[in-house]
Amino acid sequence: MICIMFCLFCCIETMAAENKSPYPIVLVHGFSGWGRDELLGYKYWGGFVLDIEEYLKSKGFVVISSSVGAISSNHDRACELFYQLKGGQVDYGMQHAQTYGHQRFGKSFDALYPEWDQTHPIHLIGHSMGGQTCRMLVELLEQDYFGKGTTGAWIKSVTTISTPHNGTTLATMVQGLSGGLAEEIVAGFLGITGSNWRVYDFDMEHWNIKPLEGESMKDYLHRIDVGIGDTKDISMYDLLPEGALVLNARIRTCPTIYYFSYATEETKVILANPGYHWPKASMNPIFWAYAHYMGHYQGSAVKPCDEWWQNDGIVNTISMQGPHNAKIQAFDGTPKAGVWNYMGVLSNMDHGKVIGHYRELILGKVWMKKFYEDLATMLVELP
Repeated sequence: MICIMFCLFCCIETMAAENKSPYPIVLVHGFSGWGRDELLGYKYWGGFVLDIEEYLKSKGFVVISSSVGAISSNHDRACELFYQLKGGQVDYGMQHAQTYGHQRFGKSFDALYPEWDQTHPIHLIGHSMGGQTCRMLVELLEQDYFGKGTTGAWIKSVTTISTPHNGTTLATMVQGLSGGLAEEIVAGFLGITGSNWRVYDFDMEHWNIKPLEGESMKDYLHRIDVGIGDTKDISMYDLLPEGALVLNARIRTCPTIYYFSYATEETKVILANPGYHWPKASMNPIFWAYAHYMGHYQGSAVKPCDEWWQNDGIVNTISMQGPHNAKIQAFDGTPKAGVWNYMGVLSNMDHGKVIGHYRELILGKVWMKKFYEDLATMLVELP
């Protein structure tokens, strides 16, 4: 009898897994991110706290982790994402390559999802700049940029987490230094993991730039900065408020796609006047200086500045709601296509905690399991 009940339970569990939507959930990392085979097993999506991809798979979801250029432009990253999923050699586009002075073709990939088309769409989840990359991919699909007969119907949903849709004032601090912020952030993550930087790939081959034997990360990033010159085809431009405006003007909101956005914050106001934001003590110390800079920003890149002071250590919270030129509405429990369903602010959550970095090993794991499983469930249940 016990054996029968056990078999019945296993069948129920299997049926539950099979009842999940067959459409894959594709995870897209942000600026300075990495793939599953890099950083000696320290996962971008989960760190050492929880392997988010494997956890969701254990719950019956189909999940794919992508790996695109760590500091490349959203255009280049979106091209790489397309060919990773569909397979083939990356084609950045002849006109694009000529305009910006890099090679037209990049790496070749075996398809992670070869059946991908409008009858087999995907759900995209992007963290940080990964959200911009997801939106860029949608635009390229709408244009049939790759000549494969694509449309926006190839995407079921786009979810962004801590994404600088309208840029981040932190980028103004390193404007003109395309590798500067990457160096600091990557060095911080390497410090956490104790890893050698050579297990981290910046994917700059299309610029004919590869690390040299015995070269330090600082020298390599400096060589990237010098080698690509004063280009706008790089992450740091897209992350600027100025660059994000250009990006938003280029990218449309597809009426058939469900869009969701989550914001994060971990700063506080100490004095109501003038209302500057300071990093909370619980924030990852790596981000304290960045949070202070953004929380006191008085430059001309954004107005009014005080609305941009709240942040998560890397991105201004107000910028995470959605593109400035798109329709954004608070989520009321009923997902709507063609608009940005704003899911609200995840409080006391810095830019890394939301994906499992520098978070309490026990409490963080419990929170992450619930958050990502609830999110995945919502996505596969979309009409």
